[in-house]
This record gives sequence, structure tokens and C-alpha cells, in this order.
Amino acid sequence: MLSAALVSLTSCSEADDTFEDINTPWNNGENTSGGGSSTTGELATFDIAIDTTSPEPDTSSTPYYPDEEDILQDNLFTTEVPIDMSNPVSTTVSGVQVTARAGHITADHGTVKNVCYILSGTTANGSFTVLGEKKYAVLLNGADITNPDSAALN
Repeated sequence: MLSAALVSLTSCSEADDTFEDINTPWNNGENTSGGGSSTTGELATFDIAIDTTSPEPDTSSTPYYPDEEDILQDNLFTTEVPIDMSNPVSTTVSGVQVTARAGHITADHGTVKNVCYILSGTTANGSFTVLGEKKYAVLLNGADITNPDSAALN
């Protein structure tokens, strides 16, 4: 044990100071105030030109007022499209195109307003998807729709 301590003491002599660079002042002993550089030179000058020909951006906000047809209570949804999920059939009702493919139904009302889809019946592997630009309603009239692969209602 004594020999290990002796080896440790002899290997830490000043000649092998691994931290010598850290202990040396970075400015070679010169004392500078504020830790700044002692380099001198000319200060670069420049001009700033402000473009006064471009208009300032408008930071005011415009209030949003919904269209009459966006207000839910203003929609009557009087165009009823009945769909039996147990026995879906491709058809066109009042301008609404209904397409049935193996239990999966797509209804496209395009720009037809006030459409109400009335779903009834049961399917264990089907779905109902709506396409169109205008608001619509979906009434589930005892419908039981299951789709094991994806969403039942889109």
C-alpha cells in the first residue's frame, strides 16, 4: 500500500503538470480592464436607409361575420335522403348522388343546401361518407354501423 502511494506522489510532480495551459493567463500576464481585447483599429461606419415608398403593413383585424347559411338555426335541412344501411342502394335523391359499394356508402350533395341524411338499419362491415360543399345533417334513426377496418362515419 505504501508503494502505491509513493508512485502516486511521484507522478504528480510539477514537471508533469497537465493543467499548465489552463494556469497560464490568456493575455500573457498583461492586465486589461474589463477582459476586453487590446487590439486597436478603425471603427467601420455605415448608413441606414429606410424605405419610405412601401406602405406600412395593416395590423388591424377584420371582424368575421358568418354567412346566413353558416348559422345552424337558420338551416332547416328539409331535403331528406333516407338510407337503409341493411340494404344500401345506389340512387339519386333531390340532386344528391348516393353510391353503395359492398356496404360502404358515399353520399355527395355537391352544392345542394339543407340536406338531411336519415340513416337506419344495421351493418357489421360498412361505412357512411359525406361529400359536399354545403352544411348537412345526419340523423341516426336506429342505425347500427360497424366498420372493423376504419371509421363508420366520415
